[in-house]
Amino acid sequence: MSAWLLFRRGKTLWPAALFLLALLSKESAIVLPAILVLDVWLSRRDVPWKRFAVMTSVAVAYLALRFLVLGGLGIPASAQYMGGHLTYLERLMTSGRVFIQYLRLLLFPVDLAGDYDFNAIPIAQVSHWDAWLGLLLIAAIAAGALLYRRRNWTVSFGVLFAFIVFIPASNWITPISVLMAERFLYLPLIGLSIAAAVIFGQLRDPRLQRFIGIGSVIIAIVLCNSHDYTRRNDFTFFGNMVRVVPNSAKARLGYGFALIEAGRNDDAARQLEAGLRIIPDYPELLATLAMTKIGAKDCINAWPLLDRALQIDPGHADTRRRMGDCYFKEGKIREAESMYHQAVDSIPYPDSMLYFMWGRSLEGTGQQNSALAAYRRGALIDPENVLIQQKVAILSNRR
Repeated sequence: MSAWLLFRRGKTLWPAALFLLALLSKESAIVLPAILVLDVWLSRRDVPWKRFAVMTSVAVAYLALRFLVLGGLGIPASAQYMGGHLTYLERLMTSGRVFIQYLRLLLFPVDLAGDYDFNAIPIAQVSHWDAWLGLLLIAAIAAGALLYRRRNWTVSFGVLFAFIVFIPASNWITPISVLMAERFLYLPLIGLSIAAAVIFGQLRDPRLQRFIGIGSVIIAIVLCNSHDYTRRNDFTFFGNMVRVVPNSAKARLGYGFALIEAGRNDDAARQLEAGLRIIPDYPELLATLAMTKIGAKDCINAWPLLDRALQIDPGHADTRRRMGDCYFKEGKIREAESMYHQAVDSIPYPDSMLYFMWGRSLEGTGQQNSALAAYRRGALIDPENVLIQQKVAILSNRR
């Protein structure tokens, strides 16, 4: 935004520097040259081509640096949605469905999910009418904005600005890791706000302006507070996700785990089983479902799920952690220590309770110093954990 505004004021080097910083912060800033061209074209201002050349050279330099560091311009196939297995036609048709959802969020932002992972929005095919409707709406709104430029170019700029900044997250050109995210509306809302502000300023009745202004603020306050209430903890957040996007495997997983933490294992199992009907071979769902099957003294019902998860992904860290829990419960301490150790080494950010259980298994195998080190690492993560602090105190006194 600062680069664009400074460019409008006749500056070149500062916008170029800010543009480079923006690119290094978030790759979606690559659309700035298109925004500058759109602004100059619609406002009919004369701008020396050399100024555009400077901004374009920054973009080219960034792309070259990105290719040098990452070996490509896009994200790797493994990080793309569904592992990059979608065809371009499937991505394009599904973007029509996604666009309808974005319009719903803009016009009626009541049911927000917070995450739209796998199958929250089903993949669309050429035969799906709602996908075509979304694509036609995209074309119609863009065409309408172009035609409206003769009446008020600023309104047209705001709408077309929204489309241009949305392109990097649209899956229209290059695939990304998700089909949809509410955060992808942040930049488009800048353009839409410009258009809305111009239209609002053209209202001639001050009473109507006050009514719309005050009403909008009140509605925004109510919606913001209601969304904050929904997101107050994992239980309400994922419960809302299941309600809004029941076909999301991630929603079922998150809600299932929250139910486990609340001691509602039967309800959790139902959510996790529903998730497995969406993605049958999802190790995370299998390992979490196994947690609901762990008995008081054994893991007879949990082992088949853990074995299946490990067959699907031999390196799945959370599966090894749950296997460690089962070995520990069955009195196989050495096997438990081995599994916990592998889990700690594999999980990017182990939680305090994993270190606690690893410490207990290390104690059980006579490795007191290593156990103390594990407890201390757990204490650094969660200093308020009484169990960990007690273990640290006991083992420290023995030295």
